[in-house]
Amino acid sequence: MIPHSEWLKDAKKLPVGQTRRIYHGSEKRPNMIIKNLDSGYSCYCHACHDGAYVPKELVKVRPVIPTNRKSHDPGFLRSINLYKPDINIPYSDIMFFLHTKNMAMQYIQHLNPQWSAQDKRIVFSTEDQVVGRDITGTSLSKWYRYSERVEYIRAKPSPIAGSIVVLTEDLFSACKGQYFAPEDVLFVSLMGTSLKDGLLSELLKAKAVVICLDGDTAGVTGMLIALRTCRLVGIEASVLRVPNDLDPKDMLPNWWQEQIEVILAR
Repeated sequence: MIPHSEWLKDAKKLPVGQTRRIYHGSEKRPNMIIKNLDSGYSCYCHACHDGAYVPKELVKVRPVIPTNRKSHDPGFLRSINLYKPDINIPYSDIMFFLHTKNMAMQYIQHLNPQWSAQDKRIVFSTEDQVVGRDITGTSLSKWYRYSERVEYIRAKPSPIAGSIVVLTEDLFSACKGQYFAPEDVLFVSLMGTSLKDGLLSELLKAKAVVICLDGDTAGVTGMLIALRTCRLVGIEASVLRVPNDLDPKDMLPNWWQEQIEVILAR
């Protein structure tokens, strides 16, 4: 059995449900896999062909007790914070889901994402809307609106007036673009492909408008309609295209960095 002093301290630093490879001894690569499980901590070294396990004797995971909730109530919410792990949050499931969407926690952490165990959704409570994103893939509604003050969601709480505004379809795309953007660029999610009148009137105050919707048929159609609508009211909007059948959130960091430079040069 591998001594606890060689791995347990590192395993306890992991959020519940996550694993990591670390160096064990003087190997040229990290051969030891450590895990923070619901029931305990474990390790296994592929170089030594040995491992260890330490149970969490004093930790008990409380089952989620269903409650009768009113409509548009996300239930009890817990903050999703990797630096303050919560045993009642399925971090591994959330991280896997974000990975499948080409997203990472650093892109959304500034909006203080929360977890609804009742709905299995990542919930964002912004000044514009309270929305939840399903992570199971079984819900008929990917994004669910619990409440809304306006029909759009800003990726950060900045005014539209005076900003270079980039329009995306969903909040994930907006957050990923915002992560690579300077202060004077504001990403706004339409939460769909339609540019509503309330947002259109706000865009009249923007410094510039760029439309960056998904690369599928619905996104291209929505982009053309939004472009025509903007120009009808005197907004000289431009378009930032993504490759066919891809979303803005699918694009890699270097693509975003290049496109931000293009936006600023317009």
